[in-house]
Amino acid sequence: MKPSHLASAAILVAVASIAAYVSHNETKAWDEFAVAHRCKSAGEVDRRQFTELFTPKKVAWTCDDGETYLR
Repeated sequence: MKPSHLASAAILVAVASIAAYVSHNETKAWDEFAVAHRCKSAGEVDRRQFTELFTPKKVAWTCDDGETYLR
C-alpha cells in the first residue's frame, strides 16, 4: 500500500472516530435533558426534505419547558 493511501486511510479512521464520539455525546446530552425536562414522545413526524434525504422521519418530543423538539 502506498504511503498516500495509508495517510488517507488514517484520516478516514480519525474522522469516523470523531463523528462517532460527537454523536454519542450528543445522544447522551439529549437523554439527560429529556429526563430533566420530563420529555414525552408526541409521535413521529415525516419531514422529507432534500437535506434530510437519508433521515426523513423524526420524533417530536414535548417537554415541560413548553417546547417541542424534533429528534
